[in-house]
Amino acid sequence: MTGSGSTAVVHLVRQGNPDAYLDGFLDTYLSHDPDMSHDLVIVLKGFTDPGAVRAEVARRVPAAQFHEIDDTGFDITAYRSAAQALDHDVLCFLNSHSRVEAPNWLRLMVDGLQDQSVGAIGATGSWEVMNGSTPFPNVHLRTNGFALARPDFLSLDFGPLATKRDCNWFEAGPNSLTRQVLASGQTVCVVGRQGNAAPPEEWAAMPVFRTGSQSELLISDNRTRAYEAATNRKRKRLASLAWGAQAAPALRPWLADLGIRLGL
Repeated sequence: MTGSGSTAVVHLVRQGNPDAYLDGFLDTYLSHDPDMSHDLVIVLKGFTDPGAVRAEVARRVPAAQFHEIDDTGFDITAYRSAAQALDHDVLCFLNSHSRVEAPNWLRLMVDGLQDQSVGAIGATGSWEVMNGSTPFPNVHLRTNGFALARPDFLSLDFGPLATKRDCNWFEAGPNSLTRQVLASGQTVCVVGRQGNAAPPEEWAAMPVFRTGSQSELLISDNRTRAYEAATNRKRKRLASLAWGAQAAPALRPWLADLGIRLGL
């Protein structure tokens, strides 16, 4: 598979998911100008008859490309398969739950990679631990939305990817994508709507993931939406998982927003 642009947005669609997942992605993808040329590649995973989905996507995004795979493995398996088939310079991966939340989102992510010290950039990141092998702070980009150079992605040690736990390990384990990038001498960043590509030590203070009102979020997913819908008590617990002792100051922007809404 080849593409006319140097950047591809790779979005995963599974046969087992509700239609609303793809509809939600396409609605937001078409509503927010990415501000740069790219190819949209839809990965159709596990479809026995993908004709109807292909037709619906093509109706809404006529230039969309497709990559079909069986239902073996999980999201990282699909990303790797697509990367092997593509020839773009930069790949931006979005999972089944991802929705675009702001204009210029793709340019902001790809621009962050122009800094040669940045090996990968994400829409969200966290310090949350997985277990005792990943002590706090366990810095990692979340794989609901991230971008990096295609050769760099394919050079990673993916591990077995046979189970969901394996894919979680790739995201946040002791040999995660992030840790491999850091070991190479580069850094990772999270970028928000203002274009600030922030290093890991600044993530807890960014209103992006489980912080404040998440007002700088570029790409949402099921976890960011769960935080948005949660009570303040649950928000505090989720923020604490992500940021530890930094969670208390991280909640202040949300409380300030609440005060403004209430006229306090």
